[in-house]
Amino acid sequence: MQSGAHARPQIGGLEIENWLGRGPRAESWRARTRQGRELVVKIFLPEICKHPQFLTSFERYTASLLSLTHPNIATPLDRGKSGSQYYLVSPWLSRGSLRGLASSASSKQAIEIALEVCEALDYVHRRGLLHRNLVLDNVFLDDRDRVRVADFSLSLLHAPQTNEYDARHDLQALGRIITDLVSPSARRATDNPARLEEVLARALSADPAQRFSRASEMALALRLAMPGERRSAREKDETSSDFTFTASGKVILVTVGAHATSANATQSVDALGAILDRPGPWRIAYDLGALATLDEGLNALIRRLHVRNQANLQMVAFSSPRAIVRASALRIAGAVSDVRWRMFSTSALMHQWVEQEMSP
Repeated sequence: MQSGAHARPQIGGLEIENWLGRGPRAESWRARTRQGRELVVKIFLPEICKHPQFLTSFERYTASLLSLTHPNIATPLDRGKSGSQYYLVSPWLSRGSLRGLASSASSKQAIEIALEVCEALDYVHRRGLLHRNLVLDNVFLDDRDRVRVADFSLSLLHAPQTNEYDARHDLQALGRIITDLVSPSARRATDNPARLEEVLARALSADPAQRFSRASEMALALRLAMPGERRSAREKDETSSDFTFTASGKVILVTVGAHATSANATQSVDALGAILDRPGPWRIAYDLGALATLDEGLNALIRRLHVRNQANLQMVAFSSPRAIVRASALRIAGAVSDVRWRMFSTSALMHQWVEQEMSP
């Protein structure tokens, strides 16, 4: 159906370009800002907005979605109301959804994709959120081939919340995605098809008690099923993407991998800076346990990040068992004299502190 068959919505500051499709609760439009940034706008259907509980649900769940900060989640950028229309704005992912890979992915590729989805699910499940509509059309690839999961919890808008759906159902849905991605012949061609079939059998079990209960548990089983000659996507990309972070409340946990340098971490540091630009005060913890030395260029990059955002920083923590790395971290800590800092000798000790800081 062409966009001409639909009344083009009017939203201030955005140029609505063309209609993308309609789901049970919203229709999607491609849009562009005045600066040329491409976006997707989901506009909730009038019949959904008329429900007595819609506004409460819309405000609660979109606030939760806007707070998500994970590299494998397509976090919405904004929400709002224009006239009688409620909308949610998300980034445009030009590579499209996993629907384009249906029945054409290798077992290796499907496992690599599933491992990144597991990371996204583990992040949201730990924060009390569920996806509830995990299908090929809601999982995308960005222009760096990174998996981005979209539309978390939108199914709860104009739908009663029940206790019947839990993390095991999201993981069952991930099992279906793997099945949809890989043709039966490709599954048989892997060097350990029995192990992959065991993972799928457990994920797809009709008995919820037999399924994986945690995303980290399913990820471990998938790694064991990974063909030996290829590493996971995250491991394979370690020389170009080894600086990752997650946030909960006002606490950010940064993991710096063994191969992180200023050259391959610049984009991730910029993304971290976008978080620190938001009102604080922020507490940030750097897990440096994988490093033998801290790249000087990366050290300088982080120092500049802290100086630029010092008004929003409250505490900086570091962890490493190596004295040489801790000495480099002290240079970062000293870059901003008014920000408190802590040093931990092991990642485990710092993670305990982070868990306490993240607790409500």
